[in-house]
Amino acid sequence: MGAFDAFADVSPDESNPWSPSGYTASLDQLRQLLSRCVSVGDWSGSQGGAVGIALDLWVARELRRAGYEPDAVWPREHEPRVLPASVARAIGRLSPADQDSSIARRIIRNAGSAGSAVFGEFFAKNVDVLVADWDRGVELMVSAKGMTSSFGKNMTNRWEEFTGDLRNIRGRFPLAVLGVVFMADAAIVDGEPNAYQRLLDMLRKLRMETAPSRAYDATMLILASPMTDGVGLVMSAVPEDLHPNQFFESLLTRAFERLPVSERDGARRLYGDRELPTAEVEPTGGPTGPLGD
Repeated sequence: MGAFDAFADVSPDESNPWSPSGYTASLDQLRQLLSRCVSVGDWSGSQGGAVGIALDLWVARELRRAGYEPDAVWPREHEPRVLPASVARAIGRLSPADQDSSIARRIIRNAGSAGSAVFGEFFAKNVDVLVADWDRGVELMVSAKGMTSSFGKNMTNRWEEFTGDLRNIRGRFPLAVLGVVFMADAAIVDGEPNAYQRLLDMLRKLRMETAPSRAYDATMLILASPMTDGVGLVMSAVPEDLHPNQFFESLLTRAFERLPVSERDGARRLYGDRELPTAEVEPTGGPTGPLGD
């Protein structure tokens, strides 16, 4: 059984996420995916298990809701979870009969993989959610982590992982759009208030607006509570600046700032007529001097 099989019957939300008031993330889709983690008995202590897969799948689906091409975002909905965009485009240009041929299936099987890894400045990094291609390298990357227990003990490890990944990827791809999605069991709010404050502080400092070339572009907090019949989201305890809506709006705005206007046409059409920085303004997250800073 594949790692994604437990979520196979949770259909993607295909509604338009944009409205005049901004971006609205599909929290019901997130709740359904996280609830499946409880039903398969894989909730506690599983940052790389079902919880991690649910977060990856949800973020990837949100990017597709926002207009990114289905095969451009990894993980894909179907096997292989990672398929080079150029291969997907080439297969898509074939006739329906040729797309279903044994040769096409063999190409997809051999070119695809179960996970994505990219070279950073120092080491190769396994990536949770990724948009990349040969002509641009890493375009957009999201790191998703879940923490369902041992909050205080694990906080330092998560901080070190995020800052190490940031330095590694920014060093090779200074214009990549980078985000952090962090899910914690809602018990942290009342059960370990000091750890909760450290978590908020970490997510805000990772997004350090005063030094954008050394920061993530967007960070998000999800608070969830397991129940007998699934998972409840406790978003009322999430500060507005860490809410999923602001995360995707910030992430996508940064992406459109840094891409040529001809790129991601479908996503731009859904985004609508929103003001982006002029060419004279440095894109947030880009180098601040000839060699960065």
